[in-house]
Amino acid sequence: MKPFHILVLLAATGIFSVATISAQPVQITSISANGQLTLTAPVGSDFSVEWSPALGSGAAWSDRWDFLTAVHSTNASMTLRVPMYYRVSCYTNRLFWPLKGGTSFVFAVTNALGEGTTQTVKVLGRCYIPEFTNYYGLFCEQAANVTGGVSEGSWMMRSDDQQICAINDPIMHLESLEFFRGTVGSVITNANDVRIAIVAIENVTVPAGTFTNCIKFHKTDLWSGNPNPTHDEWIAPGKGMVKWVDYDVDASAAIPVVYQLQSATGL
Repeated sequence: MKPFHILVLLAATGIFSVATISAQPVQITSISANGQLTLTAPVGSDFSVEWSPALGSGAAWSDRWDFLTAVHSTNASMTLRVPMYYRVSCYTNRLFWPLKGGTSFVFAVTNALGEGTTQTVKVLGRCYIPEFTNYYGLFCEQAANVTGGVSEGSWMMRSDDQQICAINDPIMHLESLEFFRGTVGSVITNANDVRIAIVAIENVTVPAGTFTNCIKFHKTDLWSGNPNPTHDEWIAPGKGMVKWVDYDVDASAAIPVVYQLQSATGL
């Protein structure tokens, strides 16, 4: 659920009105003529600034600008919706995984024989996918495999304060639930036929430090032909993936392969 905490301002005049939808102290305190907006919000929360061309029940609030760029002129005179009012939309519970553009994660990778390498995962930025009506973080990864060779890949995920979803099939416009907040024992099967269970809430120590109250997920690929098609993955809410243990790998690998967060930048 996305809690909104709003103070609306008329940018042209400085006139403002307050619409409070939560007891949490989220508020725009000022907006200046030189384009500086000041607000108060709980430390550690995640928020975005949205705009609307008008107020009222039919107000079209948006945090997008794409329809104001590369506009094709079809008439000598055209009318466009532009920002006049502003509000703050805040997750006081934090985003499950912020997926902030420019962040990167380096994982130390080892197998059962003690052979090691590293894997780098970067969030290149956020992109709005109209077909899915959501913003997604664009990920890319590169790793030197412990068994030789280099693997590369890319994918897109989105997050709110309760779950993390990935685009599963861009052609069929399908996405899959990958992680979710819940109690120990919660189980779902996602659109990729992966059974995901929360098996623990625990502290995890990796080379990058100790992360508290991580949610441990046990995943089983129901479609895999491997004898042990499972993964254990730890998410630190508000930070992202800090560790995973992979049993569902090529038979030539020394199982399991363990990934531990070594460093992170841009968080």
